[in-house]
Amino acid sequence: MRSRPAGPGACLPGCPGAAAPRGGYPAPSLRDPAETPEERAPRPGRRAWIAGATAAVLVLGVWIRVLGARGDPWLDEVWSFALAREARTAWGVLTLAHDNNHLLNTLWLRVVPDGAAAWVWRAPAVACGAAFLAVVVGLARRRGPQAGLVAALVACASLPLVVYQSEARGYSALLLAAVLAWVACRAYLAAPSAGRAALFALACTAGLLSHASFLQAWAALAGWSAVRMARDSAHTAQALGRWFALHAAPLVAIGVFAALFLARMTIGGGPDRALLDVLGETVSLAVGLPRGAGFEAAAAVVVLLVLGAHVALERAAGHDAWVLLVLAVVIVPAIALAWLRPEFVAPRYFLVPLAAWLAAFAGVSARLVARGGLARVVAVVLLAAFVLGNGWKIAAFLQHGRGNWVALLQRVQERSVGPAATLATGGFDVGLLAEWAAPALRPEPRIVLVGGGLARGADWYLVQSAEERPAVAPQIELGPFAYALEAHSAFHGPSGAHWMLYRRVR
Repeated sequence: MRSRPAGPGACLPGCPGAAAPRGGYPAPSLRDPAETPEERAPRPGRRAWIAGATAAVLVLGVWIRVLGARGDPWLDEVWSFALAREARTAWGVLTLAHDNNHLLNTLWLRVVPDGAAAWVWRAPAVACGAAFLAVVVGLARRRGPQAGLVAALVACASLPLVVYQSEARGYSALLLAAVLAWVACRAYLAAPSAGRAALFALACTAGLLSHASFLQAWAALAGWSAVRMARDSAHTAQALGRWFALHAAPLVAIGVFAALFLARMTIGGGPDRALLDVLGETVSLAVGLPRGAGFEAAAAVVVLLVLGAHVALERAAGHDAWVLLVLAVVIVPAIALAWLRPEFVAPRYFLVPLAAWLAAFAGVSARLVARGGLARVVAVVLLAAFVLGNGWKIAAFLQHGRGNWVALLQRVQERSVGPAATLATGGFDVGLLAEWAAPALRPEPRIVLVGGGLARGADWYLVQSAEERPAVAPQIELGPFAYALEAHSAFHGPSGAHWMLYRRVR
């Protein structure tokens, strides 16, 4: 068998720190795509143009997240704010075992004063989102300026990233911690040191405190680093020693987190949805296609094709980063679902695999662009479809937000007479929301929430729906009472709800 010439990142037997060949195979490369330039150096003028375009896309991406931080908070954000007040102290936050308690986010909400605007709640999420964009684009640029521009387009235009990086929950910090943990892990694998292991442990701890789903990121990195160390170490004992040197501190943090938080965690719950329905929405969000069985099937095909292309390209280049992708997108989520059998699932719980897939999509597209010719045309078409598919969704999200329900409560006051107006709700508790909105409401008429008020004919009826396109009836008949549609506040995206306000007319 002919030997292949060593590439720029090859680690040959006899090099300092090189592993001895095993089983007749050459030692693998320690480089991965983020470290290996794969583009011809563009001319200075073209390089400047690409750099300017990348900077413009980054600025636009951050600005979109700033705009996304406007508007009323949705139920889970208000719930987090209520939990922060319930905890009373920082230690109380750390030990309040509730799945809506995203620890670092709740600690921030502890110091946010009552009456602060929602964008103040969301400021850390936007900051983490901006840092995330800067890190992923900076890493991609190591492969060439075109790869940096492609990464900027994908990361900045992804609707789920825009939504979750502009709301007062832990997902934005989770994403930043995950990419920083990957950077630290990769650096340790290239040149082990106590400092790099400490940085990895710090990133993992921050990720756990951001959201429990960071465990998916750690598990994928743990598996990938085990494969890399097993291949690059002369003996199994050496590989195990290196693995524990890297993962000992994160394992301790996971143990403490599990004992204090996960073992006692209360599930707040949500809409009862089938797993296949949630997975269908998740792949549609990843690709940028609308909801619907046909679109979701097409999105699943695209996801699988990108995964296959990424694995093939990585293996052809002699890299093993494909192992991390398969672990993050397929194996770890599948094991988690089979093992935990969660009673409630939502697309946001798959944010780590979704982000990993987006990285693969950007990497495959960048390689096609670098090849030129027909491959570049295909890549440009794919990227244009991705940006346009997400673009109209982002425009709808920026227009409607997560649902502007405070205006509906103000509408109740404006259209009511007397000292009080009775308000019944359809199948949910609006008490937390009304309590938070109190500073924005007038003293009179006072809104009185009525449990079971329909039987007594409440003045107003407020209906909530998380469906993408709910049926908005112009009139509702409830026994002897009739309610006519007064106003509808729409939302768009994976977070929020539609709100339909009805006024009693009979």
